[in-house]
Amino acid sequence: MFRNDLTGTIPESIGYLQNLEIFYLDNNRLVGTLPETIGKIATLQYFYVDNNDLQGALPSSLENLVKIRKLRLDRNRFTGSISFVGKMERAEVINLEDNQLSGPIPEEIETISPLKKTLFI
Repeated sequence: MFRNDLTGTIPESIGYLQNLEIFYLDNNRLVGTLPETIGKIATLQYFYVDNNDLQGALPSSLENLVKIRKLRLDRNRFTGSISFVGKMERAEVINLEDNQLSGPIPEEIETISPLKKTLFI
């Protein structure tokens, strides 16, 4: 559903999609925050919400996405810490650039072996 000029928010009910593996809603006009319930989708491997107008602190539940391979949160207005990144041991791509994030980069990031040269903060 990327590049469709979609508007609105990502609902809390997204957490009910227990078998979801791929979520592409990039390049739309989504607003609001990323729901805490996103962390309930343990099967999620590809999560793209880049190039929207999402904002607010990134939910701590992102650390539960242990199967994530590609995470694209770039080009939004997210704030806060990225401590969850250290838990994403299978990640190949993590793109967080062009947000308003703060705090230290987790030391655990160096142990994420699939993460080659595709970390953008």
